[in-house]
Amino acid sequence: MFPKQVQTEHLKIKVIGEVDTNQNDAWKNLADVTFYIYAPNADQPMLFKDGHFTTDPSGKAELTSDSLGEIYLSSLPEGEYFLVELKTVDGYQLSRKISFTIKAGELTEVLVKNYLIDNDKDPGSTTEPSKETTHEEELKRGGQHFRKVNDKKPAQGLAGARFEVVTWNAKRRVFEPIYLKDKSIYILESDSRGYFEVNHMPLGKYYLIEIKAPVSQGLKYQPLEQAIPFEITRQSYSNYTVMEIVNHPVEASKQDKEVIINKPSKPSDIGYLSSTGEGRSLYKYYAYLLVSISLLIVFRHLQLLKRRIRNLHG
Repeated sequence: MFPKQVQTEHLKIKVIGEVDTNQNDAWKNLADVTFYIYAPNADQPMLFKDGHFTTDPSGKAELTSDSLGEIYLSSLPEGEYFLVELKTVDGYQLSRKISFTIKAGELTEVLVKNYLIDNDKDPGSTTEPSKETTHEEELKRGGQHFRKVNDKKPAQGLAGARFEVVTWNAKRRVFEPIYLKDKSIYILESDSRGYFEVNHMPLGKYYLIEIKAPVSQGLKYQPLEQAIPFEITRQSYSNYTVMEIVNHPVEASKQDKEVIINKPSKPSDIGYLSSTGEGRSLYKYYAYLLVSISLLIVFRHLQLLKRRIRNLHG
């Protein structure tokens, strides 16, 4: 799970917070900001004891910045890692997932910038939906990690896939886009290793619709024709569960042809009808149909009975 063990120098994490949205160079140290560190493809965060990496189950995963906004760690294996922010100071946005590399014999420094909530100028934080939120509402938000991969084993990340984030309107029977603060549609794109994410989204059920399929090493991939369902909970982002989205390559005989995107018109996940309310409408339809058939049968029996009575009296 973890890279090969190599003794290294320290890892220093520095956390700073924006002081004023109108002053780009005004920052302060942020204490009590908590993080997890993950190794690539690991389901659980790394453990630490007294500032040293450990495999001892008694170690702790949660890392917290001190009064100077700093975290010092050592004895990490050489390799690549992800830093995931779990909790920050009131009034600030959580930072994006940060990747960094530990090299033997070197000091690695990671700078984490937390921007004030409602700061539209932040180029580095995860984009939020357009609705302004209070701190209490922010507690009802979350996110989800994704990775676009091919169908090989082990899977390889695919860069450049683009998705639109939508919700399903059961009453109108249409997908509806999510809009950002600048009124643009919420679009995501996988990075060089296939990773992408949503964050600061209201809790609930959403879908991804692929609008651009990836091309990797000159090989075109077939775009998905089904909407990908996912649910945002309070833990779906902080537990770092990564949802893998698999693409298959276009047939060899069609690699030189244009790839056509067939966007789905409705969800295809099992059970979506009853969860959205559309199922209840369907059940009403079947109930109405059953009652109508029953009444028709009764009416036919009454007609036959009347004919028999006429024949007896005739």
